[in-house]
Amino acid sequence: MKKKTLFILSISIVLVWTVAVLPAWAGRGKGNPQRHRWEGVAIGVGAALLGGALLHHAQPPRRNHSRPVYHQSYPQQQQVVYSAPSCPPRPRGHWEWQKIWVPPVCQKTWNPGHYNRRKHWIPGRWIKIETQPGYWRSEKVWVRY
Repeated sequence: MKKKTLFILSISIVLVWTVAVLPAWAGRGKGNPQRHRWEGVAIGVGAALLGGALLHHAQPPRRNHSRPVYHQSYPQQQQVVYSAPSCPPRPRGHWEWQKIWVPPVCQKTWNPGHYNRRKHWIPGRWIKIETQPGYWRSEKVWVRY
């Protein structure tokens, strides 16, 4: 059960018990019988007010439809309605960590002519010299379905 329902149920049980038991005791005892009658009336009025408050709180609020409707006497201009920008559809997929090879960085330089170990002449030419070696890098990549 919800807490609100349990609270209302317990309050109503206490209220019924109060209304049923206390007026029965109002006429007993010695003293002025008129005094006990007014005690009973006060208990009854208090129970009615408490019960009305509980019932009013438990019911949903009513809308007041008797409000006056005012009409504009001048002609209405066309209203420009701006709609919220629609979001593009979200692509289907997921993120994955992948190892990506980063190639080495090379620099082109001139190698002048020279003799090799066997005493053969090798003419000059352009060669690539690696300035930074290649390496593996982890990267977060979007994988579509």
